[in-house]
Amino acid sequence: MLLQPVDEKNASQRIKIAFSDIKKEFNTTQVPLVFKILANFDEYFLFLWEKIKLNLETEFFKENITKIKNLVKKSVNESFYPSKEIMNYVNTLSEIERGNLIKLSENIENTNVQLLIILIAIRESLKGIFIGQTKIEEKMVSSNLSFQIDSEKSPFNNSSVEVTNQVLEKNSSALIIFNTNQLQSSNVSEFFTLFQNEFEKYTSTDLYLAERLKTEENLLNIINDFPYSLGASYQKIIEMIGLKENFTQMLSLLTDYFPSNQPKIVFTAEAMLRVLNPEKGIMIKN
Repeated sequence: MLLQPVDEKNASQRIKIAFSDIKKEFNTTQVPLVFKILANFDEYFLFLWEKIKLNLETEFFKENITKIKNLVKKSVNESFYPSKEIMNYVNTLSEIERGNLIKLSENIENTNVQLLIILIAIRESLKGIFIGQTKIEEKMVSSNLSFQIDSEKSPFNNSSVEVTNQVLEKNSSALIIFNTNQLQSSNVSEFFTLFQNEFEKYTSTDLYLAERLKTEENLLNIINDFPYSLGASYQKIIEMIGLKENFTQMLSLLTDYFPSNQPKIVFTAEAMLRVLNPEKGIMIKN
């Protein structure tokens, strides 16, 4: 049976309170998908959320949100060149449409930069890297940023874990990321289609991959200095969850799907801002 997100309306009272808290902390009207998935394991979800919240409220975390946003902005400015077609189309949007899209892009970027830092921290914790108050003595040195563990010893050796396309993959496209009833107009819909096509081409380039790796290298440095322990080690999860149904799916999502897809969402929002609010002298692709 595939994991499904916990519906806020049908959640227990404790989960509803946590969801409300999450929306407040992330300044969003919707609970991010990763938390809806984690809520299937309520005890661990509530434990982990309290640990995440402690870090979110520190000056350290706030400063590093700005640091990552600036890094991604620099990366996008140096590697993503919108076409004349899409830049010309931007001029057909009304001032209200354009303003709403800029505000939406800024909100999405801010929320998802926070999630990106948290998700990379959770992934690294599951790899055995101590995040927070207890630090490993040696600095982690690794040029391979993907999740790799010896297959015979790994608790994540179920390579056949499936993740339903209906629940997860549809949430990663630019069209879905920016979908909102408040912005439904023919102009905006056509703009999204143009942007989606250009952005998908960009994400298949070596430039994008190089800039994404640079971002993750910076993230690895940041999470080593978390003010508070995250409590997301494999041992802690086993202690609180045990080998329950869908346990392996949940681990796969935390070590692969979510941390692998999150950078794309952040780059999507920044690329959208670059198109909608271009700086003077922007390079345009012919």
